[in-house]
Amino acid sequence: IDVVTIRAPGTSPVNKNFLLFGEHSRELISPESGLHLVRSLCGETGLSEEAKRVLQDSEFQIVVNGNPESRKKVESGDFCLRVNPDGVDLNRNWAEEWQPGAVLDPADTNPGP
Repeated sequence: IDVVTIRAPGTSPVNKNFLLFGEHSRELISPESGLHLVRSLCGETGLSEEAKRVLQDSEFQIVVNGNPESRKKVESGDFCLRVNPDGVDLNRNWAEEWQPGAVLDPADTNPGP
């Protein structure tokens, strides 16, 4: 998984920001929004002056696509795929041991192994 780090040269940012896009492969707009943010922070949109100001004291680490293999499957026609290739729903498989209830379809909300 690719991680982009953005900060202005010669600065010592006090604000450290980590953003993760594309956890759910079927949610196509998330990585596109992440790409737009990267472009904006790099001064490639109409927000370049604001980006310069923000980058004076902020650094960003950005994962534009946190589920690239499943994204490929969605782009190939598996439009409802939410989980990663191991069947894990990436924002629900945490130490809290979340498990799907009877009313949920495990294929759509799989907590993983």
